[in-house]
Amino acid sequence: MVEFLSLIPSLLIVQFFRRIRSRQPLYQIKSSRQMFASNNSMKKKFELKFPWWCLFIAYSLSFVIIIISIFFIIVRGIEFGDLKTQKWLTSIVTGFFSSIFLTQPMKIICLGIFFICFCRNSIDEKEEIDINQFEIDQNDLRTIEVCFIS
Repeated sequence: MVEFLSLIPSLLIVQFFRRIRSRQPLYQIKSSRQMFASNNSMKKKFELKFPWWCLFIAYSLSFVIIIISIFFIIVRGIEFGDLKTQKWLTSIVTGFFSSIFLTQPMKIICLGIFFICFCRNSIDEKEEIDINQFEIDQNDLRTIEVCFIS
C-alpha cells in the first residue's frame, strides 16, 4: 500500500527531472537556432521542457518531501512510545532493505523479460531504407566539407 501512495509523487519528481533542459553555452544556442531555421520544413512534436534553472526547484522539492517524511516518522514515534517505536523503526528499515535487495530487482527482471518477449520488433516489421530516396544538394556537401575542415 505504501508503494502506491509514494508512486504518484515519485513519478512527478522523476518527470520533472527528465524534462529539464541542459544548460548550453551561447554559441550552441545560436547554432541550434540556425539549424531550426534551415530545417523548418520538418514538423517537430511538442515536448514540455523546463529551463535549466528548474533543477534547483526539483532538488528543493525532493528535499522538502524528505523533510516532511522525517517529520511524520518522528511524530508517529513520539505517539507510539519507546518499545513500539523501536519495533516500528526496525520494520521500516527491514522493509526498506528488502525492497532494495529483493523486491525491486525482481520487478526489474520481470519487466525485462516481459519487454524482451512481448515488446520487441521482429525483423519482418522493420522497414527497408532506400538509399536513393536521400538527395544531397551541392550546398549541403560544401557545408559538410567546411565542418570537417574546421
